[in-house]
Amino acid sequence: MSVRAAVCQFPVSLDVEANVAHIVDLIDRAADAEAAIAVFAECALSGYPYPVEDGVKALDAVRLESGLGSVRRASRERGIWTVTGSTHVCENGDRFNSAYVVDSNGALTARYDKRILFAHERRFYSPGGKRVTFEIDGLLFGVLICYEMQFFELYREYKALGVECVVHPKYSLPEYEVDPLEDVVEAESFPPSVHAFYNRITILSPNESAVGGSRIFYPDGREEQLAVGSTTLQIVEVAKSEGPRRLIDIDRDSLLGYYREAE
Repeated sequence: MSVRAAVCQFPVSLDVEANVAHIVDLIDRAADAEAAIAVFAECALSGYPYPVEDGVKALDAVRLESGLGSVRRASRERGIWTVTGSTHVCENGDRFNSAYVVDSNGALTARYDKRILFAHERRFYSPGGKRVTFEIDGLLFGVLICYEMQFFELYREYKALGVECVVHPKYSLPEYEVDPLEDVVEAESFPPSVHAFYNRITILSPNESAVGGSRIFYPDGREEQLAVGSTTLQIVEVAKSEGPRRLIDIDRDSLLGYYREAE
């Protein structure tokens, strides 16, 4: 049993209409390649609003809703699931760094809101409060966003639910300044390949293409990266992992983040 996924990337900008055009085109290309799901970067639809203070305030909820409508139509017309990042603007003015999950009928089945916000994001986004899973052809998927890759507990949480693949969009900033008073975790981070290997899961990490480039992490420790600067997609066959499904614990005495198997 496997699900064919398309990891898609393009130069994300603050031009919503341009982003949507890229997303719809790549949905078409993914469907032509017989993918069951196409995944896109953090804030792929809205653009990542950096500097956040100005960018978030400038986002237009009507334009974002229209753009999401175009993505839903493309998913329905091509019969393909889509996961795309976007800022979500609520009626009460709250904003979330979100990932929309659209099924092959064009229905918005879930919205994952980033639970652990990065540094400057905490001043302008609200944190999410719940995990999201969805199933395609018997395979269970989970969703995380960017900075959450630092936290092994989130992968353990999905692992315990039987998730086989985590869709983990990110956005690579060209440069950013971090307030020294912010409690940002950097030195203690865990390589995504470690999460994938020790939890026996596949991680699909679509990124913007200009600075970053998307990556795929496999349960056997392998990883692939799409070429930086290219508008493209990579087809991945996501399958149930082989071998025993063991929960993994962490040796908290080590700041390097080495996993150890729980007895």
